Amino acid sequence: MCQMRNATPGNASCANGHHLYPVDARLATVTSASNSANSASPTVRRRRIARELRALRERANMTLEQAASELDMSKSNLSRIENGQIGIKPRDVRAALALYGLTGDAAETLIEVARGAQLRGWWHGYSDVLPDWFEFYVGLEADAATVRTYEPETVPGLLQQEDYARAIYHITAGGGEIERKVSARMQRQELLYRQPAVE
Repeated sequence: MCQMRNATPGNASCANGHHLYPVDARLATVTSASNSANSASPTVRRRRIARELRALRERANMTLEQAASELDMSKSNLSRIENGQIGIKPRDVRAALALYGLTGDAAETLIEVARGAQLRGWWHGYSDVLPDWFEFYVGLEADAATVRTYEPETVPGLLQQEDYARAIYHITAGGGEIERKVSARMQRQELLYRQPAVE
């Protein structure tokens, strides 16, 4: 589960990526639909690999230093991989799994997850109009089973019609790249029509 809050007087941003004022509070919560290799979101896949590698290392009673040395990488790099801050190549996942004693179908499943984590989500095509933190949020949202949002002053982004979203951006974005931002917002809404639909 991922929660994001960012609200200060005169400079509040919500989880839908727009700024409004004045705002007392914003809250968005996303619950992932799946931890399986079938997850559609590279963001979710990367987080799963991170969690599994850390758990396997700890189960093998290895410290970060020991594992990093055996895998021929720096301790800081392995730490960032285990925290989901950076990705890891499938061949390095295979080496880590062998080091931690995981083989067979379970290992192959995780290697397949790692391959999927290297793909780019649709939101990467909007990196010019989506801030980095929001790209991460959209990556989680894309695989969500449940989305909860509290926005007392506007319609939530996932429920906004195109004209409404455009009007919001005219107020909050100052006219810059409005059509690209509206397009990204409409793309996010595709998850409302998939099967199973997000709740």
